[in-house]
Amino acid sequence: MSNFTKEMSEHKIEMSCLVDWLSFTLQDNSKHSVDSIITDILQIDKDKFFDCKKGHHGYKSQKAYDNIRIYSDGNTGMGIHVQMSGSGCRLFEETYKGTWKDFLLSINDANISRIDLAIDEKQGLLDLEKMAEKIKNKEVVTQFRSWTETNSGTFEFKNIGKTLYLGSVTSDIRFRIYDKAYETAHKWLMTLDENEIPRRELMRWSEENHWVRFELQFRDDLAQQIVSKIIENNDDNFFPLVAGVIKDKIRFVEPSESDINNRRWVESDFWLTFLEGVEKLKISVKPKKKDITDSLNHFEKQYAPTLATIFTYFEGDLDSILSIIYRGKKRMKSKHYELLNSVT
Repeated sequence: MSNFTKEMSEHKIEMSCLVDWLSFTLQDNSKHSVDSIITDILQIDKDKFFDCKKGHHGYKSQKAYDNIRIYSDGNTGMGIHVQMSGSGCRLFEETYKGTWKDFLLSINDANISRIDLAIDEKQGLLDLEKMAEKIKNKEVVTQFRSWTETNSGTFEFKNIGKTLYLGSVTSDIRFRIYDKAYETAHKWLMTLDENEIPRRELMRWSEENHWVRFELQFRDDLAQQIVSKIIENNDDNFFPLVAGVIKDKIRFVEPSESDINNRRWVESDFWLTFLEGVEKLKISVKPKKKDITDSLNHFEKQYAPTLATIFTYFEGDLDSILSIIYRGKKRMKSKHYELLNSVT
């Protein structure tokens, strides 16, 4: 059985949840080394890793085992950074003896910079075309401010690889919903010879099977929060946690002719079925209270060149500059006095 035939045969109906990206940094170099991370934490034979010619992310050294990468030899305080892409996570699962919960618990002293958690929906509940249309028609209630739709395809496939993004590229949380059946078939298609008969089988499989992947990308503080939730969870199955975040961030609704407020519209049946029995899980970045240091850093970054220009214009006459400052003091508001009061 070829690799792609094996993967196609393992397509199952039930929904499942998986880790599809993980990046973390271990800061304590006295406790952790590249070799100890490979053998003791990842539990992989270190001979499987090879030295890359270049580092990355500010690190001078890089070791790689497929898409499991370890970066080291950075500046003081950078520690050792580990990155696993989706395929790296699948490779890691092949040899790791415990669960993802066990692994995350073993790196509880790490700084988690990114984790992607994904739900594979294979029951036909999520129709990407329908979801895109409802988003365009504002038949959603969501905390996200922006969304993007992308489409891709080949002249051989009838269907199109549609992807919906909710949230911005730079946000701490972002949703990505896409046709995993198309992506999987297209990936294998690129490995086949043009005259190979299984190409037709592969295209037919893509058209006949429903497989939508719903990914949640968490960064920085939100990544730390969701990992803590997974570790605290009594069950190794973290589907309820992931689905709970989805339920909190967005819901699809049915329009009402008698009410223009979409927040009061009835939730769509497909969405109710998809998240049936799930409770909302609220995670959010707590706004950092600004202090005088933030203002000083902002001023230096944004206005130092302007201040230097004024200083040069007055030929170093500080009295002229002080007169501008005193006039500005008369216009100070409560928010400025709050910053002064933040100094301890």
